Amino acid sequence: MEPGMRKDILLGSLLKLLHQAEVTVTLGATGCVEEILSVARTMAEVAVNGAYLQLCEDQEIDRFIHFEAQAFISMPRSLSPL
Repeated sequence: MEPGMRKDILLGSLLKLLHQAEVTVTLGATGCVEEILSVARTMAEVAVNGAYLQLCEDQEIDRFIHFEAQAFISMPRSLSPL
C-alpha cells in the first residue's frame, strides 16, 4: 500500500460527509424528514468506514478500494435517462 493512502481515505471520507451535510441542510429546508434520516444513515456508514480503515490491515484497504472502484464504474450503467 502506498504511503499516505490511509490519510487520503480519511480525507475522502471527510469530503463525503461534508457533501452529505450540505444535502441534509437542503432537505431540511424542504421538510424531507425521511430523506434526512436516510442521509444520516449514509453519513454514519461513511464515518464508521473511515475510522475502521485507519486501523485495519492493508489487505482490507485494498479490498475497500477495489469495491469503491467497482461501485463507481457500475454507477453509470444503473442510471437511466430522464
